[in-house]
Amino acid sequence: MPMNVKGRWGLAQSNGLTINLSLTQDGGSFSGEAEIDASGVQTTEPVAGTVTDEDITFKIGSVHYLGTFTQGRPHGLSIDFADAVKQSTWFAPKTFSRL
Repeated sequence: MPMNVKGRWGLAQSNGLTINLSLTQDGGSFSGEAEIDASGVQTTEPVAGTVTDEDITFKIGSVHYLGTFTQGRPHGLSIDFADAVKQSTWFAPKTFSRL
């Protein structure tokens, strides 16, 4: 069973961005909106991805998020495919459980 990532939760990136996700989920697929706060400038972008009981991947704009769960908490790497030099680590403090 995949992790249950539906609902509202946030993540922090090592580059200083904070992102709040509002997601719906159908099995291992999810979609919704990402509210991004970049130095006080807020934008909203669509988000879509997949999740298993171990891994999570999603895309916001040109940025791809690759992650894994450790004790129910996701963390990983984000890569901007428009400029691959722009990479950062990310984590979510929320603990998730399986569907």
